[in-house]
Amino acid sequence: ENLTSVRCFNLPASQEYKAGKFTSSLPLVGEPYTFKSNYTHEDGNVELPVIHFSNLYSLLEFKVYSTSSKFVGETVKSITIDAPGASLAGDFKMDVQTFDPKDFITLDFTAPASRVTVSTDVKVAADNTGSGVLMAVMPGTYTDGKITVVTDKATYVKDLAELTFARSGKH
Repeated sequence: ENLTSVRCFNLPASQEYKAGKFTSSLPLVGEPYTFKSNYTHEDGNVELPVIHFSNLYSLLEFKVYSTSSKFVGETVKSITIDAPGASLAGDFKMDVQTFDPKDFITLDFTAPASRVTVSTDVKVAADNTGSGVLMAVMPGTYTDGKITVVTDKATYVKDLAELTFARSGKH
């Protein structure tokens, strides 16, 4: 019998986004909630308990586009975030009973990864109105690194400025 509230999770460092579908799992954890013994008010109305769930990760959306027709239509093969020393993904443990959705330090990494790559087949668009490529990373503030976009024609690299990704958010 496993009665511990500590659970093991894995956010893969290698992910896939195909045809509008993110294929990696996004586990939800119920936020702490204390049940009451009575949900009926004095006026007879019954209050239904509401339990909130949070995604453990931050979801990044990359809208890959160009205002130059020279690059529109290239096929994006992959997007990589490389943040040396950071824990962007990997194996970790978490106590689901003491989970605090606002606390980024609730995770105990056993095998962290500082690089996350999402493989895809989307085309470079002419503007940023279309859907983007999704990638899941651990929430936190990242201050160093780079983003690399590889297409069927070229490789594009951009330095990573200081960015903060909130848990359960889409950025």
